Amino acid sequence: MHRPTSRYLRDGALASIGLYSVVILVLLALTGGFNDARQVPDDPVDQASLFHRFNDMVPSALVLLQQSLRPHS
Repeated sequence: MHRPTSRYLRDGALASIGLYSVVILVLLALTGGFNDARQVPDDPVDQASLFHRFNDMVPSALVLLQQSLRPHS
């Protein structure tokens, strides 16, 4: 084998090892993320009350915004 050929083989082998290790790490991260997502406890926030609080807050925020944008004399 010529010197450049062995270098190409070595570089190709190192590149394939690096590629496979990146793929394995991504797969492990994804499976770990799915396992953690499956074990998340239920959210204790009542969504209906949160919606009502948001509806109560929006008009007052709009009034404050309107007052701040009104030209001052």
